[in-house]
Amino acid sequence: MKKETMYQLISGLFVFLFVYTASSKWMDIETFRWALSGSPLLKHTANWMIYALPAVEILVALLLCIRATRSLGMLSSLALMITFTLYIGYLLASRHELPCSCGGIFRDLTWRNHLIVNCILLVIAALGYRLQGQKTY
Repeated sequence: MKKETMYQLISGLFVFLFVYTASSKWMDIETFRWALSGSPLLKHTANWMIYALPAVEILVALLLCIRATRSLGMLSSLALMITFTLYIGYLLASRHELPCSCGGIFRDLTWRNHLIVNCILLVIAALGYRLQGQKTY
């Protein structure tokens, strides 16, 4: 597969992922607030994080949609995936039993399965970032 096609597919995947998860969080904002309020790391920031996190996800999706900002969007996607993956790793290591504050289908995953999905997405984001650095198109 051509690098350009692979890069565009990865960008599209993250646009879909971030728009989907942000929308799911906003559609059930009270559950999202409740989950963040129970988090040992996020409980003190829950009231503004319920708006900030989905807004950042939408912003990153928009960056990925604009050719001139796609590189920044891919770097931002990688940063978000690193952050989300580390957070899930922390929860698993500390044995905190919390509901997932993610939206939609991700809400039904166990934390261990969520970590696996995030690790896969993290690898894909790293590949996208690497491809954008190599682009010759």
